[in-house]
Amino acid sequence: MMIGKNKKIHLKLKVLATAAARYYNVPISRLLGKSKCAVYARPRHICMWVSKNAGYDSIDVAKFWCLHKSTIYAGSQQVQLRLVGNAKVQADLRRFLVYLTAYMKDPSSAKK
Repeated sequence: MMIGKNKKIHLKLKVLATAAARYYNVPISRLLGKSKCAVYARPRHICMWVSKNAGYDSIDVAKFWCLHKSTIYAGSQQVQLRLVGNAKVQADLRRFLVYLTAYMKDPSSAKK
């Protein structure tokens, strides 16, 4: 049973995952699953990257995703590498971050 800080972190990561599932139009169950299919893995990796850059501990993020912390690192690195010199990826990530900010304030009013 999670209590205190861990529960708050879990809830924030769940909001992040739910926002990503809605933004990228994938079922949350598939996003949280183990599929390596790009349509699910890419948004999952973006969530890992956002979590890492928001300052969450990789162990907490790994627990949420039911993965090893090295997988969180690898997923974050994939996003970071794709961002370098790729304007399309950068623009997509910026749009997602704007959406995520709006979603966290009011999920019903967040628009792509």
